[in-house]
This record gives sequence, C-alpha cells and structure tokens, in this order.
Amino acid sequence: MLIITILGKLAGESVKFRDSILQVCSMEKIISKMESKYKPTYIWCLANLCIGRPSPKFDKIQPAFDIFAKVILDEFNQSNLKMINDAIWALGYMIDGEPNRIAALINSGVVPQLINLLPMCNFVSILRIFECIFYGTED
Repeated sequence: MLIITILGKLAGESVKFRDSILQVCSMEKIISKMESKYKPTYIWCLANLCIGRPSPKFDKIQPAFDIFAKVILDEFNQSNLKMINDAIWALGYMIDGEPNRIAALINSGVVPQLINLLPMCNFVSILRIFECIFYGTED
C-alpha cells in the first residue's frame, strides 16, 4: 500500500508527475497492485492519476473510470463516503470535454446513483458532472 500512497502523492503534485507515472506504468499495472477490495487510499491514488488539465488520454485511464463507477454503484455506506467522494471528484474531471467520456459515464448507469448521493456526498462535484453532461463539449 505504501507504493500506492507514494504514486498518489506524486500524481497529485503536478500534471507533469501524473503524466510521467502514466507513461512509465499503465493504469492496469497500478490497479493490479491493489488488493481485491477497494480501499479509500486506492481510490484516492487513482483519482490523482486521472485529474488535472489537460486530462490524460481516456484509453490510459479507462480502467480507473470503471472502478470509480463500481465504487459509486456498489460501495455505498456511511463509512465509504470519502472514497465515494474521491470517485465522484475524479469522474468530474475525467468526463470534461469529450463526448465519448460523457457517453461512457451515462452508459455506466452511475447517473441515477449520483442523484441519490446528492444530499450525502460532495454536492459541487456531482453538479460538475451534471454540468458536463448538460453542456457536452464546445464543438
């Protein structure tokens, strides 16, 4: 778990560090080092690898997208709110600006659960996701 924490801290420091990590080590390889049960530290690390501008190419971060959707859909309880908030926060960054990302979010089935989570989770992050869905891209 120490390596996951270090990667998360480095990725969160700058886009340059994030991109270097993703260039050297695939998201699949990072995920394979995690234990089978999702833990807040793992989700936080994956979130840091997916946020920032410019956003990483979607094919590099797609495996994390799937995990974030699973966490939001399947891991709800009061003790997991931080982990769920990190997943929501990351998804807000991941879907910004590209129609295929927005379509992936909608197809994941996570939107109804986001509505249910509005009173309990990070309201601003959820609204950011809905804003991305509503406005789409500038193209």
